[in-house]
Amino acid sequence: MQEILNVFGIKWELLLIQAFNFALMLLVLYKFVYKPLFKVVEKREKKIKDSIAQAEAVEMMMKDTEEKRKEILSQAAKKADEIYENAKKEAILIKQKAEIEAEHILEETTNQAKVQAEIEKERILKDAEKELVKTSVLLAEKILKKENE
Repeated sequence: MQEILNVFGIKWELLLIQAFNFALMLLVLYKFVYKPLFKVVEKREKKIKDSIAQAEAVEMMMKDTEEKRKEILSQAAKKADEIYENAKKEAILIKQKAEIEAEHILEETTNQAKVQAEIEKERILKDAEKELVKTSVLLAEKILKKENE
């Protein structure tokens, strides 16, 4: 074995020192490079996982909010339709009441006009009767005066 090492020019003391240097280099790299690098990678990995979890939570909240918005809009539309229908029914009732009241007022006005017309007719007939009586009396007087003459 010694011969093989001599043929290749390998000295076991140097090989041992190089192995020690390599182990020392690995230890230094592990302590000062790999450990901090792994910590940074783990922090970033945790940050990314947290961001993904937050994004999923926000997405779920957005879906819930969208569903609530749609539900509220649907309820608002139903309420608006209900209010519209109630207003329409109320307008019809008010119109009917107004028509009935107008008919009553028209009837009362017509009845009052008939009563006034009847009163006026009676007054005119009485006046005409008085005029007729006066005219008859005057005519009779004239006739009597002519006969007396």
